[in-house]
Formats: sequence, C-alpha cells, structure tokens
Amino acid sequence: MITNPQIAIFRGDCGGLAFLGDCSSASQGDNQLRLDILGLTPNTTYYLVVNDYSVSATPNSGDFTLCVEQYVLTVNIGDQPGSASCFGTLYDTGG
Repeated sequence: MITNPQIAIFRGDCGGLAFLGDCSSASQGDNQLRLDILGLTPNTTYYLVVNDYSVSATPNSGDFTLCVEQYVLTVNIGDQPGSASCFGTLYDTGG
C-alpha cells in the first residue's frame, strides 16, 4: 500500500490535459485520503494521477484502491428556503 498518497484529476486528451484544480494529499504517514469532486459531466473521461509524497524523494510505491461513490446531498432545515433535490439526507436539530 502506498504511504503518503497524493491524487489529482484532469480531463481532456493526451495533447491537452486540463487540471481541474482538485487534488489532495494524505497526512504524513497515512495511507488513505479522500477527494470530493463535484460538478463532473457524465460520459466524460477523467484522468487521475496517483503518486506518493516523500520528503527525501525516496519512492514508496505500492498498490492502491480507488473507491468512487455518488455524492449524497445534505439539506439542513433553515439553510435554504427549498431544494430541487430528489434525494439526500435531512437533518433536524430540533430547532
């Protein structure tokens, strides 16, 4: 398993990949990280770059697992007057 993984996302083609501004690095010594990416377009190819970070530039290569989940919208009562969301999680703090 990779220690100190980093991940970035791009779209485009081989001659002109565009960085989407979404990237994440795990904390020093960790082997897990999370990157929430919103606003992607269905049926579009995206490219992920996964590497490791090492202060000494010593590679610590290894396997990694990628988990992709659908974003579930959270709507808090009082935050918005309404929502067009068809699904999500509703929290009521009793107020």
